Amino acid sequence: MAVILNPYLCNQCFNCEVAYLTAMGLSNIAKRLYLCMFHVEAAPLEFFAAFHDYLDDQCEFSAEQMQLKEFKAYHKAEVWQVVL
Repeated sequence: MAVILNPYLCNQCFNCEVAYLTAMGLSNIAKRLYLCMFHVEAAPLEFFAAFHDYLDDQCEFSAEQMQLKEFKAYHKAEVWQVVL
């Protein structure tokens, strides 16, 4: 899930021919993680809608809305100084 939740990678690096790595397979993995983390019997429908919006690069989870290009440019231009 860590790779999927990285907005720069999301589901771009997965083989969609593998059932577990399709949108529905990833949704099932996310559901199990949600149930485990929050100790509930069911995940809310809003969770699934938001997760699929994220996978589909839509709504507030679009690259444009999350300003991914701007963040990438900022960090690429940023100079890090290491003080030893």
